[in-house]
Amino acid sequence: MIMKEAIHKHIIENNPPEAIGGPVPMSEIEAAEIELGVKLPEDHKEYLHHYGSGGVPKYEMLGLRVAEFLPDTEKSFVEMTKEFREGLPKPYDKMVVVCLDYDGDPVGFLPDEPNIFVLDHESGKRLEMADSFEHLLEKLINDESFF
Repeated sequence: MIMKEAIHKHIIENNPPEAIGGPVPMSEIEAAEIELGVKLPEDHKEYLHHYGSGGVPKYEMLGLRVAEFLPDTEKSFVEMTKEFREGLPKPYDKMVVVCLDYDGDPVGFLPDEPNIFVLDHESGKRLEMADSFEHLLEKLINDESFF
């Protein structure tokens, strides 16, 4: 495993099954990479493979499966990424969206950078949130401030 055991433990012990999307085969994750034209970080692939989506507090983590607790309208991270890419300026038109913040701003990373950031729609500024996907999960689980 790449992600810390404490993250796996928290997701499993603090969520009913309905709050987690469900496991995703690696072949489906690889197909998502091809569709988006990116190589996902290993920690993000591990999360998708084990949980599919959901499982952490505050932000609805997007994935390739829809958790029962989330609305039927939830889209996959692939669909959300493609939607946001259409309206984002360079270099953010290559962004991979992993979740949305409270204002509906995209949270994610650029293919060659592991840092997770939010792209604020009002200011147009990039606000750094975590140095990796795993670190984002840790901060959400531990209720740490981002800014």
